[in-house]
Amino acid sequence: MEQYGLLGFPLLYSLSPPMHRAAFQAIGRQATYSLWPVEAADLGRRLAELRQAAAVRGFNVTVPHKEAVLTKIDELAPAAEAIGAVNTVRKVGSKLIGDNTDARGFIASLQETGVSASGARALVLGAGGAARAVCYGLLKVGVEEIYLLNRTRARAEALIASLADQRIRLVDAPSTLEVLSTLDLVVNATSCQEPWLAFGLAAEVVWPLGQGLAVDLAYGDMLGAYLSTAAASGWQTLSGEGMLLHQAAAAFELWTGQPAPVSAMRIALRKALVSND
Repeated sequence: MEQYGLLGFPLLYSLSPPMHRAAFQAIGRQATYSLWPVEAADLGRRLAELRQAAAVRGFNVTVPHKEAVLTKIDELAPAAEAIGAVNTVRKVGSKLIGDNTDARGFIASLQETGVSASGARALVLGAGGAARAVCYGLLKVGVEEIYLLNRTRARAEALIASLADQRIRLVDAPSTLEVLSTLDLVVNATSCQEPWLAFGLAAEVVWPLGQGLAVDLAYGDMLGAYLSTAAASGWQTLSGEGMLLHQAAAAFELWTGQPAPVSAMRIALRKALVSND
């Protein structure tokens, strides 16, 4: 039986197993998906074991290993190299090939809302790994311009330099207020439930200045008032549930070469979210 899993630490709970188990069942594939907790000091040894295990066909990677595995596997897909992190590994023989499906998951979640990022003007809050994946995805599908707002200027500048695209520009909080009326999309890629406060801004002042799609990459009980205050000012809203679903679907397709049964995965995800509340 084929084996797949999630590599990270700690792994107290994850929504990946129910999604992937439902996907394998939906297509009649004999496969398992398990949680594989591994501490940083044991990462190299565990990767060597997975490389040699014939039943293992692929796995996901989460914190704190998404960057650490970059130098410990055999090959990187363009997305993983550009984003600077791996969340999916597939095996070809004993070769480990790292990829990143977060950008694809984000764009697919946008497409479900009917919003096209092509030609759009976006504001991305944050400059961590999630923000990097969002920016990469937006650039790939033809966004017109991305404004990047982050509390630490140096980190934002590093993100912009790494993606090396003139369509991304750094803004501060006052400049954000000036451009908000021109935006089609505002994405919270920070871990803050109230990101505007982190930038010294008030949601009730910010949201009425524009109109578009507000996205929070959080989901379930991790969501704060960011989306509800946006909706109160007439913004369309989207949580990170869709990105979570579609990044998993993209990983499934990399492993199996088959279209992901997204409907079955969505049902499993929503059941898991309810049971986790």
